[in-house]
Amino acid sequence: MHAQTYFKEVRKVAESIDTAAVERLASELAALRERGGRLFVLGVGGGAGNCSHAVNDFRKLCGIEAYAPTDNVSELTARTNDEGWDTVFAAWLRTSRGSEKDAVLVFSVGGGNLERNVSPNIVAGLKEAKARGMKVFGVVGRDGGYTRQVGGLRGGGTDRGPVSHYAAHRSFSGGGLVLPRVASGAPADGDEVVALAEQAPRSDLSRRQGPPKK
Repeated sequence: MHAQTYFKEVRKVAESIDTAAVERLASELAALRERGGRLFVLGVGGGAGNCSHAVNDFRKLCGIEAYAPTDNVSELTARTNDEGWDTVFAAWLRTSRGSEKDAVLVFSVGGGNLERNVSPNIVAGLKEAKARGMKVFGVVGRDGGYTRQVGGLRGGGTDRGPVSHYAAHRSFSGGGLVLPRVASGAPADGDEVVALAEQAPRSDLSRRQGPPKK
């Protein structure tokens, strides 16, 4: 039965999630809030839907100033029409004057790949973010794409070179992990793209938290 197989895969994925990585990401987001930074959440297709939902949770439940460029359909379509689809996120960050206080969070299966023409707007957006000193977080699948490539240690690095972790939901179309609550604590040293899981079922799956108890 499909349902039985599906939930068996869900359990397998849940058990494989690196909970320490989730905590590191939560700490980074808490640090972002403490320094008064903004979070720009980037994604297309199903990922855009996750971005919209995440922005709601980050703003309402976490008190983080967050934005999803895809929520502004007028600006999105105007920039696509006049300047090209690949510009929509980079131009948003430039207009918003993104800085080292801010961060971007990507929801994407492929993570962006210019050679394959996969989400070139995410690639351009991340290049703009890195140029502005913004941190990059990602919930991505497959090999992590460009989102994984630009993650790693900021500054001195290590003997092994850049360290990159990524949150994967392989073959997970439109899926994503949203952290509805942010724990307090110091940020992890250097990890920007966080590893959560190596595979997931193909059907859509999201984690949600009900309204706070009164």
